[in-house]
Amino acid sequence: MQMAALSDGYRCVAFDFRGYGDSEDVGGELNFFDFVEDTRRVLDDLDIDRCHLFGLSMGGLVAQAFYAREPQRILSLGLIACRPGSAPVFEDRQQFEQERSRPLETGSAQALADALLPRLLGPSVSPEARAGIRDSLERLRPQSYRKVLPARLAIAPFLALDQIAVPTLVIAGTHDRVAPQPQMESMAAAIPGSVLKVMPQAGHLMNIEQPDLFNRLVRNFLMSLENERAV
Repeated sequence: MQMAALSDGYRCVAFDFRGYGDSEDVGGELNFFDFVEDTRRVLDDLDIDRCHLFGLSMGGLVAQAFYAREPQRILSLGLIACRPGSAPVFEDRQQFEQERSRPLETGSAQALADALLPRLLGPSVSPEARAGIRDSLERLRPQSYRKVLPARLAIAPFLALDQIAVPTLVIAGTHDRVAPQPQMESMAAAIPGSVLKVMPQAGHLMNIEQPDLFNRLVRNFLMSLENERAV
């Protein structure tokens, strides 16, 4: 959705982290910062020296972690429905772990989709978006996800938000129960000069629930950076 909508004016790159989508399964032990290294490899392979880096949910943490390691390569950040790098682990860590791990006891991605779907969706999600989100959840690979979960919950703080020195777009959904609006507002307040946008009636996967609005927010942000350079 974002690739098609934004590629008319930008070179858009999306990739699957290890253990997701078309990437290989997680082999051996997994450290969260392996995802950061994956990001670096993709950029290097594509000869991309600097970029606008956007991430949603865990992708937003990866974007912050990449910035913390290689700030010179980042033109701007887009942090959508994610935890802050200063406090990457959920306050209700035990609840999060049980919510994600218990369905995996059956070895079924379908069971995980059944458990997570109500928490991820906003109240106005369309049937088409609901079906698409469910399909993506059912494509999760339980064996790899079992390794992602402890790595996700073992992240130590790695970035003070007030040290972010690039233009940053922060997007929240009013009905996001994973990264609630107040949390995203606090993140935006801590990042110097950041832009906060709130999507009404949106749940956690707002880019799928409301793609037109989401794409417009991203495009307007990127265009504002171009306009600033032109002045």
